[in-house]
Amino acid sequence: MRNILSWRLAAVSLTAAAGLMIQAAPPSKPSLTATLTTWDGTPERRGSLELIAKEGWTVSGGGGAVSESALAAVYLETPPAASTKPEVILANGDRFRAIIKETAQKKISVEGREELRDFVTFEASFGATVEMDLERLQAILFWQRLSGVPPEVQKTVLEKVLAETPPTGKDLVALDLGGGVDLDDSSYVGTDLLKAGTVARQIPDPDDAAATKNIEAGLLAVRLKAPAPPPGLPPGSAGPTAILTLADGGRLTGRVDGVENQTVKFATVHGFSAGIPLREIRQIDFAHEGIAFLSDLTPAKVTARRFADPEANPDGLWPHLAADYPAAPGEARRLPLTCRGRVYRKGLGMHSYARVAYAVPPGFSRFAAEVGLDDHVADEANPDAAGVVVRVWGDGKLLYESGFLTIRSAPAKVNVAIANIKTLELETDWGDRKDLEHLLTSAKPPVPLDQFLRQTDMLDRVSWGHAALVK
Repeated sequence: MRNILSWRLAAVSLTAAAGLMIQAAPPSKPSLTATLTTWDGTPERRGSLELIAKEGWTVSGGGGAVSESALAAVYLETPPAASTKPEVILANGDRFRAIIKETAQKKISVEGREELRDFVTFEASFGATVEMDLERLQAILFWQRLSGVPPEVQKTVLEKVLAETPPTGKDLVALDLGGGVDLDDSSYVGTDLLKAGTVARQIPDPDDAAATKNIEAGLLAVRLKAPAPPPGLPPGSAGPTAILTLADGGRLTGRVDGVENQTVKFATVHGFSAGIPLREIRQIDFAHEGIAFLSDLTPAKVTARRFADPEANPDGLWPHLAADYPAAPGEARRLPLTCRGRVYRKGLGMHSYARVAYAVPPGFSRFAAEVGLDDHVADEANPDAAGVVVRVWGDGKLLYESGFLTIRSAPAKVNVAIANIKTLELETDWGDRKDLEHLLTSAKPPVPLDQFLRQTDMLDRVSWGHAALVK
Protein backbone atom coordinates (compact mmCIF):
# COMPACT_ATOMS: atom_id res chain seq x y z
CA MET A 1 0.00 0.00 0.00
CA ARG A 2 1.66 3.23 -1.14
CA ASN A 3 1.16 6.93 -0.60
CA ILE A 4 -2.42 6.68 0.59
CA LEU A 5 -1.84 9.06 3.44
CA SER A 6 -0.22 12.48 3.44
CA TRP A 7 2.77 12.35 5.72
CA ARG A 8 2.98 15.94 6.90
CA LEU A 9 3.07 14.95 10.54
CA ALA A 10 6.20 14.96 12.63
CA ALA A 11 8.16 11.74 12.29
CA VAL A 12 8.12 9.36 15.23
CA SER A 13 10.86 7.06 16.42
CA LEU A 14 9.94 3.49 15.49
CA THR A 15 12.22 0.80 16.83
CA ALA A 16 10.58 -2.62 16.37
CA ALA A 17 11.83 -4.50 13.31
CA ALA A 18 8.33 -5.56 12.38
CA GLY A 19 6.96 -2.11 13.11
CA LEU A 20 5.28 -2.90 16.41
CA MET A 21 5.88 -0.91 19.60
CA ILE A 22 4.11 -1.11 22.97
CA GLN A 23 4.32 1.17 25.97
CA ALA A 24 2.16 -0.11 28.81
CA ALA A 25 0.45 2.23 31.25
CA PRO A 26 1.22 1.89 34.98
CA PRO A 27 -0.82 -0.99 36.44
CA SER A 28 -3.38 -0.63 39.19
CA LYS A 29 -4.36 -3.09 41.90
CA PRO A 30 -8.13 -3.31 42.13
CA SER A 31 -9.97 -5.94 44.13
CA LEU A 32 -11.61 -8.19 41.54
CA THR A 33 -14.22 -10.91 41.76
CA ALA A 34 -13.93 -13.70 39.20
CA THR A 35 -15.70 -16.91 38.21
CA LEU A 36 -13.63 -19.78 36.84
CA THR A 37 -15.16 -22.40 34.52
CA THR A 38 -13.45 -25.54 33.23
CA TRP A 39 -13.76 -27.87 30.26
CA ASP A 40 -14.16 -30.98 32.46
CA GLY A 41 -17.47 -29.85 33.91
CA THR A 42 -16.39 -29.31 37.52
CA PRO A 43 -18.52 -26.72 39.36
CA GLU A 44 -17.77 -23.06 38.77
CA ARG A 45 -15.58 -21.32 41.33
CA ARG A 46 -16.38 -17.73 42.27
CA GLY A 47 -14.53 -15.43 44.62
CA SER A 48 -11.88 -12.76 44.89
CA LEU A 49 -9.10 -13.35 42.39
CA GLU A 50 -6.20 -14.23 44.69
CA LEU A 51 -3.44 -15.89 42.68
CA ILE A 52 -2.44 -16.04 39.05
CA ALA A 53 0.79 -17.91 38.66
CA LYS A 54 2.40 -20.76 36.72
CA GLU A 55 0.41 -23.20 38.87
CA GLY A 56 -2.88 -21.71 37.67
CA TRP A 57 -5.68 -19.30 38.57
CA THR A 58 -7.10 -19.25 42.09
CA VAL A 59 -10.07 -17.54 43.71
CA SER A 60 -10.94 -17.19 47.39
CA GLY A 61 -12.92 -20.01 48.91
CA GLY A 62 -10.51 -22.84 48.22
CA GLY A 63 -10.56 -25.54 45.59
CA GLY A 64 -6.94 -25.18 44.53
CA ALA A 65 -5.45 -23.64 41.43
CA VAL A 66 -6.89 -24.24 37.94
CA SER A 67 -4.35 -24.49 35.13
CA GLU A 68 -4.91 -22.54 31.93
CA SER A 69 -5.09 -25.80 29.95
CA ALA A 70 -8.11 -26.83 32.06
CA LEU A 71 -9.83 -23.43 32.07
CA ALA A 72 -12.70 -22.70 29.70
CA ALA A 73 -13.13 -19.09 30.82
CA VAL A 74 -12.39 -16.53 33.50
CA TYR A 75 -15.33 -14.16 34.00
CA LEU A 76 -14.31 -10.93 35.73
CA GLU A 77 -17.04 -8.81 37.28
CA THR A 78 -15.82 -5.72 35.49
CA PRO A 79 -18.60 -3.28 34.56
CA PRO A 80 -18.97 -2.50 30.85
CA ALA A 81 -17.45 0.80 29.77
CA ALA A 82 -19.11 2.73 26.97
CA SER A 83 -16.74 4.47 24.60
CA THR A 84 -17.07 6.86 21.67
CA LYS A 85 -13.43 6.54 20.65
CA PRO A 86 -12.69 5.31 17.13
CA GLU A 87 -12.92 1.54 16.78
CA VAL A 88 -10.03 -0.27 15.09
CA ILE A 89 -11.09 -3.54 13.43
CA LEU A 90 -8.42 -6.05 12.43
CA ALA A 91 -8.45 -8.68 9.69
CA ASN A 92 -9.59 -11.55 11.96
CA GLY A 93 -12.39 -9.53 13.58
CA ASP A 94 -10.42 -8.49 16.66
CA ARG A 95 -11.06 -4.89 17.62
CA PHE A 96 -10.13 -2.23 20.13
CA ARG A 97 -10.96 1.42 20.83
CA ALA A 98 -8.16 3.91 20.32
CA ILE A 99 -7.16 7.44 19.43
CA ILE A 100 -4.98 7.89 16.35
CA LYS A 101 -1.75 9.57 17.47
CA GLU A 102 0.56 9.49 14.44
CA THR A 103 0.85 8.25 10.89
CA ALA A 104 4.19 7.64 9.20
CA GLN A 105 6.03 5.64 6.57
CA LYS A 106 8.95 3.38 7.30
CA LYS A 107 11.05 0.75 5.60
CA ILE A 108 10.82 -2.83 6.81
CA SER A 109 12.33 -6.10 5.64
CA VAL A 110 9.86 -8.48 3.96
CA GLU A 111 11.23 -11.87 2.87
CA GLY A 112 14.72 -10.46 2.47
CA ARG A 113 13.73 -7.34 0.57
CA GLU A 114 13.12 -3.82 1.78
CA GLU A 115 9.60 -2.36 1.47
CA LEU A 116 8.15 1.03 2.32
CA ARG A 117 5.02 0.61 4.42
CA ASP A 118 2.41 2.91 5.97
CA PHE A 119 2.05 2.75 9.77
CA VAL A 120 -0.47 4.13 12.23
CA THR A 121 0.22 4.65 15.94
CA PHE A 122 -2.78 4.23 18.26
CA GLU A 123 -3.28 5.14 21.90
CA ALA A 124 -5.44 2.16 22.90
CA SER A 125 -8.18 2.39 25.51
CA PHE A 126 -6.52 -0.37 27.57
CA GLY A 127 -3.58 1.93 28.27
CA ALA A 128 -0.96 0.97 25.68
CA THR A 129 0.53 2.60 22.62
CA VAL A 130 0.23 0.29 19.62
CA GLU A 131 1.88 0.82 16.27
CA MET A 132 0.56 -1.24 13.34
CA ASP A 133 1.18 -1.73 9.66
CA LEU A 134 -1.82 -0.22 7.88
CA GLU A 135 -2.15 -3.39 5.82
CA ARG A 136 -3.12 -5.28 8.98
CA LEU A 137 -6.28 -3.21 9.48
CA GLN A 138 -9.73 -4.03 8.13
CA ALA A 139 -11.56 -0.83 9.08
CA ILE A 140 -11.65 2.17 11.40
CA LEU A 141 -15.03 3.43 12.58
CA PHE A 142 -15.26 6.96 13.96
CA TRP A 143 -18.15 6.46 16.39
CA GLN A 144 -17.66 9.84 18.06
CA ARG A 145 -19.28 11.38 14.99
CA LEU A 146 -22.34 9.14 15.39
CA SER A 147 -23.39 10.33 18.85
CA GLY A 148 -26.51 12.03 17.47
CA VAL A 149 -27.27 9.42 14.82
CA PRO A 150 -30.14 6.94 15.43
CA PRO A 151 -28.99 3.41 16.44
CA GLU A 152 -30.48 1.83 13.32
CA VAL A 153 -28.30 4.09 11.16
CA GLN A 154 -25.24 3.20 13.23
CA LYS A 155 -25.96 -0.48 12.60
CA THR A 156 -26.34 0.19 8.90
CA VAL A 157 -22.98 1.94 8.83
CA LEU A 158 -21.26 -0.98 10.54
CA GLU A 159 -22.88 -3.54 8.26
CA LYS A 160 -22.05 -1.56 5.13
CA VAL A 161 -18.43 -0.88 6.02
CA LEU A 162 -17.65 -4.48 6.99
CA ALA A 163 -19.66 -6.17 4.25
CA GLU A 164 -18.32 -4.26 1.27
CA THR A 165 -14.90 -4.78 -0.22
CA PRO A 166 -13.41 -1.56 -1.59
CA PRO A 167 -13.46 -1.25 -5.38
CA THR A 168 -10.52 -2.77 -7.20
CA GLY A 169 -7.60 -0.37 -7.41
CA LYS A 170 -8.57 1.69 -4.36
CA ASP A 171 -6.59 1.40 -1.15
CA LEU A 172 -9.13 3.10 1.10
CA VAL A 173 -12.80 3.84 0.90
CA ALA A 174 -14.71 6.01 3.32
CA LEU A 175 -18.19 7.06 4.33
CA ASP A 176 -18.62 10.74 5.07
CA LEU A 177 -21.04 12.74 7.16
CA GLY A 178 -21.49 15.69 4.83
CA GLY A 179 -24.91 17.19 5.47
CA GLY A 180 -26.05 13.87 6.96
CA VAL A 181 -24.94 10.25 6.87
CA ASP A 182 -24.25 9.35 3.27
CA LEU A 183 -24.66 5.60 2.80
CA ASP A 184 -25.10 5.57 -0.95
CA ASP A 185 -21.60 6.34 -2.19
CA SER A 186 -18.68 4.66 -0.44
CA SER A 187 -16.05 5.26 -3.11
CA TYR A 188 -14.40 8.32 -1.55
CA VAL A 189 -10.65 8.33 -1.28
CA GLY A 190 -8.95 11.03 0.77
CA THR A 191 -5.54 12.14 2.06
CA ASP A 192 -4.71 12.91 5.66
CA LEU A 193 -8.05 11.33 6.46
CA LEU A 194 -6.95 9.22 9.41
CA LYS A 195 -5.34 12.06 11.32
CA ALA A 196 -7.35 15.03 10.11
CA GLY A 197 -10.67 13.26 10.27
CA THR A 198 -11.86 14.57 6.92
CA VAL A 199 -12.39 12.89 3.59
CA ALA A 200 -12.07 14.43 0.16
CA ARG A 201 -14.71 13.55 -2.43
CA GLN A 202 -14.35 14.25 -6.12
CA ILE A 203 -17.43 15.72 -7.79
CA PRO A 204 -18.02 17.15 -11.27
CA ASP A 205 -16.92 20.75 -11.58
CA PRO A 206 -20.02 22.85 -12.43
CA ASP A 207 -17.79 25.34 -14.28
CA ASP A 208 -16.00 22.74 -16.38
CA ALA A 209 -17.81 19.61 -17.57
CA ALA A 210 -14.51 17.85 -18.25
CA ALA A 211 -13.03 18.49 -14.79
CA THR A 212 -13.67 17.51 -11.21
CA LYS A 213 -13.10 19.22 -7.89
CA ASN A 214 -12.69 18.05 -4.31
CA ILE A 215 -15.01 18.73 -1.41
CA GLU A 216 -14.34 17.69 2.18
CA ALA A 217 -16.61 16.22 4.85
CA GLY A 218 -16.22 14.72 8.30
CA LEU A 219 -14.95 11.14 8.22
CA LEU A 220 -17.29 8.41 9.45
CA ALA A 221 -15.53 5.17 8.56
CA VAL A 222 -12.61 3.81 6.59
CA ARG A 223 -12.51 0.37 4.98
CA LEU A 224 -9.19 -0.99 3.77
CA LYS A 225 -8.82 -3.16 0.71
CA ALA A 226 -7.97 -6.83 1.31
CA PRO A 227 -6.34 -6.57 4.77
CA ALA A 228 -3.48 -8.97 5.37
CA PRO A 229 -4.14 -11.84 7.81
CA PRO A 230 -2.55 -11.57 11.28
CA PRO A 231 1.02 -12.89 11.45
CA GLY A 232 0.24 -15.14 14.41
CA LEU A 233 2.09 -15.76 17.65
CA PRO A 234 5.90 -15.87 17.70
CA PRO A 235 7.51 -19.29 16.97
CA GLY A 236 7.86 -21.45 20.03
CA SER A 237 4.89 -19.91 21.83
CA ALA A 238 3.45 -22.14 24.53
CA GLY A 239 0.09 -22.25 26.27
CA PRO A 240 -3.53 -22.23 25.14
CA THR A 241 -5.03 -19.68 22.80
CA ALA A 242 -6.83 -16.94 24.71
CA ILE A 243 -9.45 -14.39 23.67
CA LEU A 244 -9.81 -11.28 25.79
CA THR A 245 -13.14 -9.45 25.90
CA LEU A 246 -12.47 -5.89 27.01
CA ALA A 247 -14.73 -3.73 29.15
CA ASP A 248 -15.49 -1.43 26.20
CA GLY A 249 -16.51 -4.35 23.95
CA GLY A 250 -13.15 -4.87 22.29
CA ARG A 251 -11.60 -8.25 21.55
CA LEU A 252 -8.01 -9.46 21.27
CA THR A 253 -6.76 -12.96 20.38
CA GLY A 254 -3.41 -14.27 21.55
CA ARG A 255 -1.78 -15.86 24.58
CA VAL A 256 -1.50 -14.94 28.26
CA ASP A 257 2.20 -14.72 29.14
CA GLY A 258 1.61 -14.05 32.81
CA VAL A 259 -0.06 -11.68 35.23
CA GLU A 260 1.80 -9.23 37.48
CA ASN A 261 0.43 -6.42 39.63
CA GLN A 262 -3.11 -7.05 38.35
CA THR A 263 -1.93 -6.59 34.76
CA VAL A 264 -2.15 -9.31 32.10
CA LYS A 265 0.90 -9.71 29.89
CA PHE A 266 -0.75 -10.51 26.58
CA ALA A 267 0.92 -11.45 23.28
CA THR A 268 -1.49 -10.96 20.38
CA VAL A 269 -1.64 -12.81 17.07
CA HIS A 270 -1.17 -9.41 15.43
CA GLY A 271 2.50 -9.23 16.36
CA PHE A 272 2.32 -6.86 19.33
CA SER A 273 2.27 -7.46 23.06
CA ALA A 274 0.71 -5.31 25.75
CA GLY A 275 0.21 -5.08 29.46
CA ILE A 276 -3.57 -4.88 29.97
CA PRO A 277 -4.96 -4.11 33.44
CA LEU A 278 -7.45 -6.69 34.69
CA ARG A 279 -9.89 -3.84 35.38
CA GLU A 280 -10.05 -3.33 31.58
CA ILE A 281 -11.00 -7.00 30.94
CA ARG A 282 -14.46 -8.56 31.27
CA GLN A 283 -13.51 -12.14 30.49
CA ILE A 284 -10.78 -14.41 29.14
CA ASP A 285 -11.67 -17.48 27.07
CA PHE A 286 -9.18 -20.33 26.69
CA ALA A 287 -8.89 -23.11 24.11
CA HIS A 288 -6.14 -25.71 23.77
CA GLU A 289 -5.33 -28.37 21.18
CA GLY A 290 -7.75 -30.84 22.76
CA ILE A 291 -10.75 -28.60 21.97
CA ALA A 292 -12.77 -28.67 18.73
CA PHE A 293 -15.45 -25.97 18.56
CA LEU A 294 -18.60 -27.04 16.73
CA SER A 295 -18.68 -23.67 14.98
CA ASP A 296 -15.48 -24.72 13.17
CA LEU A 297 -17.04 -28.00 11.97
CA THR A 298 -19.44 -28.58 9.09
CA PRO A 299 -22.86 -29.89 10.16
CA ALA A 300 -23.86 -33.26 8.75
CA LYS A 301 -27.55 -32.27 8.77
CA VAL A 302 -29.76 -29.36 9.82
CA THR A 303 -33.51 -29.69 10.40
CA ALA A 304 -35.59 -26.54 11.01
CA ARG A 305 -39.21 -25.36 11.02
CA ARG A 306 -41.20 -22.30 12.08
CA PHE A 307 -43.47 -21.98 15.10
CA ALA A 308 -46.19 -20.11 13.24
CA ASP A 309 -46.36 -22.78 10.51
CA PRO A 310 -44.66 -26.00 11.69
CA GLU A 311 -45.23 -27.75 8.39
CA ALA A 312 -43.50 -25.07 6.32
CA ASN A 313 -39.81 -24.73 5.65
CA PRO A 314 -38.11 -21.60 7.04
CA ASP A 315 -38.48 -18.61 4.75
CA GLY A 316 -34.87 -17.54 5.19
CA LEU A 317 -35.65 -14.32 7.05
CA TRP A 318 -34.70 -15.87 10.36
CA PRO A 319 -31.76 -18.29 10.03
CA HIS A 320 -31.88 -21.26 12.37
CA LEU A 321 -28.14 -21.85 12.70
CA ALA A 322 -25.13 -19.51 12.77
CA ALA A 323 -21.46 -20.11 13.64
CA ASP A 324 -20.08 -17.74 16.32
CA TYR A 325 -22.99 -15.26 15.89
CA PRO A 326 -26.68 -15.13 16.86
CA ALA A 327 -29.18 -16.82 14.56
CA ALA A 328 -30.74 -13.54 13.46
CA PRO A 329 -30.91 -11.51 10.26
CA GLY A 330 -28.91 -8.50 9.15
CA GLU A 331 -26.68 -6.59 11.53
CA ALA A 332 -27.41 -8.89 14.49
CA ARG A 333 -25.36 -11.56 12.76
CA ARG A 334 -22.26 -9.50 13.52
CA LEU A 335 -22.94 -9.32 17.25
CA PRO A 336 -21.28 -11.82 19.59
CA LEU A 337 -23.23 -14.59 21.27
CA THR A 338 -24.23 -13.53 24.78
CA CYS A 339 -26.13 -14.92 27.76
CA ARG A 340 -26.68 -13.08 31.07
CA GLY A 341 -23.73 -10.80 30.41
CA ARG A 342 -21.31 -13.52 29.37
CA VAL A 343 -19.85 -13.16 25.89
CA TYR A 344 -19.10 -16.22 23.76
CA ARG A 345 -16.65 -15.58 20.93
CA LYS A 346 -17.00 -19.21 19.90
CA GLY A 347 -20.26 -21.11 19.80
CA LEU A 348 -23.47 -21.69 17.87
CA GLY A 349 -26.46 -19.42 17.48
CA MET A 350 -29.67 -21.44 17.08
CA HIS A 351 -33.30 -20.49 16.57
CA SER A 352 -36.15 -22.82 17.47
CA TYR A 353 -37.12 -25.09 16.09
CA ALA A 354 -33.79 -26.49 14.93
CA ARG A 355 -31.83 -29.70 15.23
CA VAL A 356 -28.27 -29.93 13.97
CA ALA A 357 -26.12 -33.06 13.67
CA TYR A 358 -22.32 -33.35 13.68
CA ALA A 359 -20.06 -36.31 13.00
CA VAL A 360 -17.81 -36.77 16.04
CA PRO A 361 -14.13 -37.24 15.08
CA PRO A 362 -12.25 -40.01 16.91
CA GLY A 363 -10.60 -39.27 20.25
CA PHE A 364 -13.13 -36.91 21.83
CA SER A 365 -14.64 -37.90 25.17
CA ARG A 366 -16.97 -35.04 26.22
CA PHE A 367 -19.23 -32.31 24.85
CA ALA A 368 -19.37 -29.03 26.76
CA ALA A 369 -21.42 -25.84 26.36
CA GLU A 370 -23.22 -23.05 28.21
CA VAL A 371 -26.73 -22.58 26.80
CA GLY A 372 -29.41 -19.94 27.20
CA LEU A 373 -31.52 -17.34 25.43
CA ASP A 374 -29.31 -14.71 23.85
CA ASP A 375 -29.24 -11.40 25.74
CA HIS A 376 -30.27 -9.50 22.61
CA VAL A 377 -33.74 -11.06 22.91
CA ALA A 378 -34.31 -8.64 25.81
CA ASP A 379 -34.26 -5.78 23.29
CA GLU A 380 -37.35 -7.11 21.51
CA ALA A 381 -40.89 -5.87 22.16
CA ASN A 382 -42.11 -8.93 24.12
CA PRO A 383 -39.04 -10.70 25.53
CA ASP A 384 -41.19 -12.62 28.02
CA ALA A 385 -42.73 -14.49 25.09
CA ALA A 386 -39.38 -16.20 24.51
CA GLY A 387 -38.73 -19.65 25.91
CA VAL A 388 -36.95 -22.81 24.83
CA VAL A 389 -35.91 -26.30 25.84
CA VAL A 390 -32.56 -27.60 24.60
CA ARG A 391 -31.49 -31.22 24.22
CA VAL A 392 -28.32 -33.10 23.35
CA TRP A 393 -28.51 -36.45 21.56
CA GLY A 394 -25.81 -39.05 20.93
CA ASP A 395 -26.46 -41.67 18.28
CA GLY A 396 -30.19 -41.13 18.80
CA LYS A 397 -30.11 -41.40 22.61
CA LEU A 398 -30.97 -38.46 24.85
CA LEU A 399 -27.87 -37.30 26.74
CA TYR A 400 -29.14 -34.01 28.19
CA GLU A 401 -32.40 -32.03 28.46
CA SER A 402 -32.73 -28.61 30.05
CA GLY A 403 -35.71 -27.22 31.83
CA PHE A 404 -37.76 -24.41 30.26
CA LEU A 405 -35.27 -21.57 29.67
CA THR A 406 -36.43 -17.94 29.61
CA ILE A 407 -34.66 -14.60 29.27
CA ARG A 408 -34.17 -14.66 33.06
CA SER A 409 -32.65 -18.16 33.25
CA ALA A 410 -28.96 -18.53 34.03
CA PRO A 411 -26.90 -20.30 31.36
CA ALA A 412 -27.48 -24.05 31.51
CA LYS A 413 -24.22 -25.98 31.95
CA VAL A 414 -23.94 -28.93 29.56
CA ASN A 415 -21.12 -31.45 29.99
CA VAL A 416 -21.81 -34.98 28.79
CA ALA A 417 -19.73 -38.04 27.91
CA ILE A 418 -19.54 -38.77 24.18
CA ALA A 419 -16.82 -41.44 24.00
CA ASN A 420 -17.60 -43.92 21.18
CA ILE A 421 -20.49 -41.75 19.94
CA LYS A 422 -20.51 -41.28 16.17
CA THR A 423 -23.18 -38.58 15.76
CA LEU A 424 -23.89 -35.70 18.13
CA GLU A 425 -27.10 -33.69 17.76
CA LEU A 426 -28.13 -30.40 19.36
CA GLU A 427 -31.83 -29.55 19.52
CA THR A 428 -33.46 -26.20 20.26
CA ASP A 429 -37.19 -26.66 20.86
CA TRP A 430 -40.05 -24.32 21.74
CA GLY A 431 -40.90 -26.25 24.89
CA ASP A 432 -44.16 -25.74 26.79
CA ARG A 433 -45.74 -22.59 25.35
CA LYS A 434 -48.89 -22.44 27.52
CA ASP A 435 -47.86 -18.92 28.49
CA LEU A 436 -48.54 -17.62 25.00
CA GLU A 437 -52.32 -17.37 25.41
CA HIS A 438 -51.92 -15.13 28.47
CA LEU A 439 -49.34 -12.93 26.73
CA LEU A 440 -51.54 -12.65 23.67
CA THR A 441 -54.70 -11.66 25.54
CA SER A 442 -52.94 -9.26 27.93
CA ALA A 443 -51.01 -7.35 25.25
CA LYS A 444 -51.87 -3.65 25.09
CA PRO A 445 -52.83 -2.74 22.48
CA PRO A 446 -54.03 -6.17 21.34
CA VAL A 447 -51.77 -7.88 18.84
CA PRO A 448 -53.21 -9.78 15.84
CA LEU A 449 -52.61 -13.51 16.17
CA ASP A 450 -50.50 -13.89 13.01
CA GLN A 451 -48.29 -10.94 13.99
CA PHE A 452 -47.90 -12.28 17.52
CA LEU A 453 -46.93 -15.73 16.31
CA ARG A 454 -44.41 -14.29 13.88
CA GLN A 455 -42.89 -12.11 16.61
CA THR A 456 -42.72 -15.13 18.90
CA ASP A 457 -40.94 -16.96 16.10
CA MET A 458 -38.28 -14.26 16.17
CA LEU A 459 -37.63 -14.43 19.91
CA ASP A 460 -36.40 -17.98 20.51
CA ARG A 461 -32.74 -17.24 19.78
CA VAL A 462 -30.35 -19.41 21.75
CA SER A 463 -26.63 -19.10 22.40
CA TRP A 464 -24.74 -22.40 22.64
CA GLY A 465 -21.70 -20.72 24.14
CA HIS A 466 -18.30 -22.46 23.96
CA ALA A 467 -20.00 -25.46 22.32
CA ALA A 468 -17.06 -27.82 21.85
CA LEU A 469 -15.87 -31.40 21.71
CA VAL A 470 -13.24 -32.11 24.40
CA LYS A 471 -10.56 -34.80 24.37
